[in-house]
Amino acid sequence: MVAIKVEPGRERGPNDGSRRFTSIQMHFDTRPTVLTTQISDDWEPQVRDQWLHNRAAVREQVVYQRSVPR
Repeated sequence: MVAIKVEPGRERGPNDGSRRFTSIQMHFDTRPTVLTTQISDDWEPQVRDQWLHNRAAVREQVVYQRSVPR
C-alpha cells in the first residue's frame, strides 16, 4: 500500500451548512441498576414513587422478555 498525500480542502466551520456526523449505535441497559437500587424511606415522595413505578415497569419487561420465545 502506498500513501498518497492529499491536499486539504477548504476549512469547515459551524456556519457553512456542511457538518458531518458519524452515527453510532449504542445501547446501555440500565435495568440492573433500576432493579438493584435501594429505595430509602428518606427520599422525597415524588422521587420514591417514580423509582417504585420504574422498578415495577422493568420487572414487567423482564418477565415479558423471558416468556416470549425467540
